[in-house]
Amino acid sequence: MDLFTTVQGTVAAIGSIDYSQKDEPYVLSEDALTCLKDIKRWLRLIDEKYDTFEVRYVLAKLCLVKKDLFSILSSWDGNFRNPKSWRIALGCLEILVPLTWPLETDENTSRENWEMLPNLKQAQEDYKTLIIDHPKNRVIKSILAVLLRPLSTSYEKRTDRDNGIIRIITYLFRNLSRIDEIKSRSETLLSFSSSHILDFIVTACSSIAEFQELDVVFLEIIYYLIRGIAPKVIFTSEESAKNQLNKLLQDELRSKRINSKNSTTRHTRFGTMTSIVSSDNRRYTVTGQNMQGTGLEKLDSTKKYRRAKRKKNNVDDIDKSVQISADAKTVLRGFVTTFMDSSFNPLFESLLRAMEREEPRFLEIHRLYYFYVQSFFLECLILKDPVKSGVYSNDYAYGLVASVLDPRALIMLQRVLREAFELRQWPLFQAGLLAFTKVITTIHSMSLSSEKEFQDIADNMLSNLFYEESNLELVVSVLKSYRLQSFGFLNALTEFVTVLLKELELFSSAKQYLYVKRRRKKQNREKSNLDIVEEEKLEIEQADTIEQDRLFSFNAYEARFCHEACVNTFLTFLYHYRELSPVQILRVITFFHRIFVRQKCQVLLYRLDILRLFDRISDDYVGFPRSNPARQEFEAFYRYYAKKLTDNLMRVPALYTELLFPKISGTMYYLQHGEDPAKDNHVSRRGALYELVPGLTYEQQIAVCVAVLINEQKTELLDELKTSIGIAMNERKAWEQRILALNTEAPPDDEFRDPLAVPVFYLKGETEAFRNAQLKDEFQEPIDPRHPEDPWFLPSSITYEKLSEYSQLLKRFTEQPPVFEGTTAEALLIKKPRGHVRLPSPDNSEDSDSEDENNEFEPDDPITFANRKQTLKLKPVKRRREISEEELVKRKEQKENKEKEKKSAIKSSKFVVDSDDDPEADAAFFAAEEELRRRNALRGKTNNISTAITGTDFSLLDSYSLDNASSDEMNDETLGLSRKRSRVSKIIVDESDEE
Repeated sequence: MDLFTTVQGTVAAIGSIDYSQKDEPYVLSEDALTCLKDIKRWLRLIDEKYDTFEVRYVLAKLCLVKKDLFSILSSWDGNFRNPKSWRIALGCLEILVPLTWPLETDENTSRENWEMLPNLKQAQEDYKTLIIDHPKNRVIKSILAVLLRPLSTSYEKRTDRDNGIIRIITYLFRNLSRIDEIKSRSETLLSFSSSHILDFIVTACSSIAEFQELDVVFLEIIYYLIRGIAPKVIFTSEESAKNQLNKLLQDELRSKRINSKNSTTRHTRFGTMTSIVSSDNRRYTVTGQNMQGTGLEKLDSTKKYRRAKRKKNNVDDIDKSVQISADAKTVLRGFVTTFMDSSFNPLFESLLRAMEREEPRFLEIHRLYYFYVQSFFLECLILKDPVKSGVYSNDYAYGLVASVLDPRALIMLQRVLREAFELRQWPLFQAGLLAFTKVITTIHSMSLSSEKEFQDIADNMLSNLFYEESNLELVVSVLKSYRLQSFGFLNALTEFVTVLLKELELFSSAKQYLYVKRRRKKQNREKSNLDIVEEEKLEIEQADTIEQDRLFSFNAYEARFCHEACVNTFLTFLYHYRELSPVQILRVITFFHRIFVRQKCQVLLYRLDILRLFDRISDDYVGFPRSNPARQEFEAFYRYYAKKLTDNLMRVPALYTELLFPKISGTMYYLQHGEDPAKDNHVSRRGALYELVPGLTYEQQIAVCVAVLINEQKTELLDELKTSIGIAMNERKAWEQRILALNTEAPPDDEFRDPLAVPVFYLKGETEAFRNAQLKDEFQEPIDPRHPEDPWFLPSSITYEKLSEYSQLLKRFTEQPPVFEGTTAEALLIKKPRGHVRLPSPDNSEDSDSEDENNEFEPDDPITFANRKQTLKLKPVKRRREISEEELVKRKEQKENKEKEKKSAIKSSKFVVDSDDDPEADAAFFAAEEELRRRNALRGKTNNISTAITGTDFSLLDSYSLDNASSDEMNDETLGLSRKRSRVSKIIVDESDEE
């Protein structure tokens, strides 16, 4: 006997419709519960154990769900205090859960499963339709009635079996929300609302401590209910909905105009026919009424450019747009509002703990769900409350989403983004980008709040977000690495970059100093000390990089986006300008403005494809009409772009050729300015500044400086300095005499910078060594870095007499070197760092450690340095190395194996409720068995029939190799077969009685 015949007999033994009665009710057999248990065991021992779809495929062909299970559930009165009827309803759900479980496939899926997959998907869609569209929601109400029995028991008194019942019914809700979730979204929301399933989700999530193992299941249900629905659609008024409908109608009309612009009509075949023969004797023929004027243009328009096929990544766009009805919007709006008020923080705190601890129930896919749902509710926080009037319109209840704004949650978000980027998990990375964008937007809104507490919290959070330079570098790397991901990924990426740059610019401009933690490679130094212990050796080998705080420059960071790959990413996004909203188009124009105008990397946008795209957009008044709010901004940028391009083409004719090719960094300056950059003859790195110990007289200061130069054997620099001062004395004396002759007053110091007014006096040397010393050995930082000679400028206050006095002192100390008692000249000089390039270090002096080991520096900006006690100390860390392709594949395989183990454990939970664990059901079963044996003994026919059936059923088990199953499973199977034999015996006996 094959599997189909065996399952068919069991299904037929559950019950059938009684056509003899007027209302044709569904009548259960006495062994209906036993039949349901047998079907559940077959699903577990065949489908789950051998990873096949055969049993559920047979059940779909036999219409078990439609004819039997739904008939049983819809006819039940919902009285869960009746143990027999409640147990039969639970048996139906134990079968319904695995039948609606998501059908998972991979590269190891068998051919038979692939063949059965379409039919099973259609069967699951039919199951869902029958459940949510059933009259008066009788099926869902019966499901909830089964759930009420374990829920009515207090949390402390619930058994494992009660928790298992709650778990499988929650999985059933998850399955229903996932099946055909795009097409039937509105029906699912309305059915869940009318049957109070949404209320159950809100209540369970608000007290998630009682349902901690089900937090990921609730997350999945919410994800499939909101996926693809924009929050602004939910919270729009009826008038906005009408405006949206009018916009859709206008878009449809515009698309028709675009399609009909170049379409042919029945009149285009009349007119002139033109044929052109190419050099290879190929003939091209076009016809039309205007062929004499535009024949060649029409011929060119008929040519098709066959681009080389590129392998596209099969990336699932997690943000596909879904349209729902007005009633479903109302339901979802109420659910979102209620969920945020009482359930959002408890659920996401539980999920965050599970993700941090890597709990077995928290799979890899749940991280994607977590960040997507987080971004959805963060956007709903701003939209669900009406905008208040007045200056401060950003006063929202930010405490409702405190769980995802916690530092632990932000650290987890940044970590997941880095891991997803390294492992090329683009759907997860897209969800992380969406969440990060909404987090920054929420923090920005919080910083504009009228409450000072929220402003301080937002300032601190932004400081912590921007403190890690690796996070900022990740943004540039991702923008450069975009290739063939989905359009939703491209939209999320461009939005994230735009929001991050805007917020980072505002935050850095509001701070006098902004520091970021930077990792740099430690310089290799020779290990001369042979007495180092083994632990110190190991520490030196591992600590090849150090962390150091450095001053952040937004202009320098923005310049890193001046790259060909970054421009290509935004250009790819702009190619879809007909489908983009005005906000999305302005996003691209803003980025190009940063590159072209602010960073002045104009040559980077001088490309033929960019020029052609701008020209096509400008001429396309159908796809990009004048009524579009972004049209004016685009035209203004295009005019400026064209003007600059024209000027550069006239000044640099070589740019005509360079329009066709990518730009090289070495030639970009020449193409933009028409000349090579001026070479800097100064040393590449300027030395430290010096200052003298306070309390010295001016004569003593000169003596210290001369003594240091003599000790360093730099007497030639002193000789050249005396010569330079002598030349300055002669120029100063001649100028003073000219001033006296003209009877005029000396101009102020700043007028000396004008060479047309008065001569400028600088101390200049003849040799390269003297010019390098001027840059390396200074006592004053130049005001303008572009003028390093500023400290050697002679103001008008220094007269000829003072210069003569200085020359005499220099000559005297050179001929008679000064001697210092009790100290040296070098000890009277103190080094100090230049400007604010780096943080002050406690190691500035040689004896700083011995004097004060616990020296604490007060930061310039307490908000920037919040919660960082060791900002001034260098901390060794391990090197962050690039991941090779082999290691990437190995890590992915390890993660997939780990996920499979977790999934197998989760799958087994849908069979956690065993029928044999119910004492009430067992008592009723044994009583029925005793009555059946008594009746069969009277008939005297049971033994022969049972013997005939025994061999067939065991041969069926042998065909599926069930003899290798565990002892417990075989005992359960044997028990089921004995029940089935007695059940079939009863049916045959009844038939013989009728005869």
